[in-house]
Amino acid sequence: MPSDAHSISDLILSLVPEFMPQPNEVFLDSIAPHVLRAAIEDKSLQYRLAEQEGRIIGVCGIQNESHLYHLFVATSLKGAGLGFHLFKDACQRIKDAGFNRMTLNASENAIAFYERQGCKATDEMQDKNGVRFLPMALTLI
Repeated sequence: MPSDAHSISDLILSLVPEFMPQPNEVFLDSIAPHVLRAAIEDKSLQYRLAEQEGRIIGVCGIQNESHLYHLFVATSLKGAGLGFHLFKDACQRIKDAGFNRMTLNASENAIAFYERQGCKATDEMQDKNGVRFLPMALTLI
């Protein structure tokens, strides 16, 4: 829901130091609440949220129906399986939309997670607007 944009932004901002030691303005602007709200409203981003006691603890955003755009889990819950469940839910939503391939851009600290899910690199490490990532894809069966 568009009203969740602020909470989604807050969660991602709290995790930025884990994957981007020196965040830049371009990236920070891309996760600003008004930007996320607009993307949710125009349906270019569809989010699934995980909540605990009224606060968002995990978020998974799909862009243009087949690109995993955001997958973030609160630091205190990493390793508890929430990321796995959000990832599997995203795979199912993409399949339900009629696609058999999911793409994503994995930050350096998330590459091993995505490899464990079966994702494969489709290119070499990239750097765009100060964000380092590895383009990856997963064929959905």
